[in-house]
Amino acid sequence: MAGKQEILRSIQATAEQLGGVTPGRAKFVELSGISEYEIGSYWPRWSDAVVEAGLVPKQFVTMKYTDDELLELLANLTRRLGHFPVNNELRIERSLDAQFPNQKVIHNRFGAKRTLVSKLATYVEQSEEWEDVKVILNTMVNESVTGIQDDIEFETFSVGYVYLIKMDKWHKIGKTNDILRRTGEIRLTLPEQETLVHTIATVDPSGIESYWHRRFDSRRRNGEWFLLSATDVKEFRKWRKIS
Repeated sequence: MAGKQEILRSIQATAEQLGGVTPGRAKFVELSGISEYEIGSYWPRWSDAVVEAGLVPKQFVTMKYTDDELLELLANLTRRLGHFPVNNELRIERSLDAQFPNQKVIHNRFGAKRTLVSKLATYVEQSEEWEDVKVILNTMVNESVTGIQDDIEFETFSVGYVYLIKMDKWHKIGKTNDILRRTGEIRLTLPEQETLVHTIATVDPSGIESYWHRRFDSRRRNGEWFLLSATDVKEFRKWRKIS
């Protein structure tokens, strides 16, 4: 696993390789060979890593990326998720990485979901490197009787929570739609007193829980229980809401 200083040096080297242009997260992973997990082990947001490397985060401008560059970002996100991202996941990706385009910009550029999927399918057909993404997109079409449906508006989704609970030296990271009920259930099953450390409100509890599980995977001891450091807990507590 790459260390923090090694990643920072790689960010600087990648920027030089790109002619002084600050790399986006997906481009950095592609060129450096350093994984998303290794980056996430040290920084919750890509812009934090860029700043620590002494670079200026690239601000997204609608016309700054070509269509192919935007589609490459979507293809990479589809690969990481294992499915085509819904609007909620596009918004969450934007909140975690300031260089990822706003989902409204994506739809304004390419149209509604069915059109976007079609354009992405055409893009990935151009290269063998996207074989896994091709399978995902083909499955979407083949399994849908009525065709690809556009997402329901973001505002119709209810908010859930990703929580961090401490018991003795152990921490549990879980998800729930009712934090009071869930902490009460945990209290009944544990032999010792637990403390609710922090909660993150989000429309995608599963995705955000998965992010933190991956980020702290090296500290996992059993299921959702982790042996976290004070720094780990501090990083988790930076987040109050991910919309």
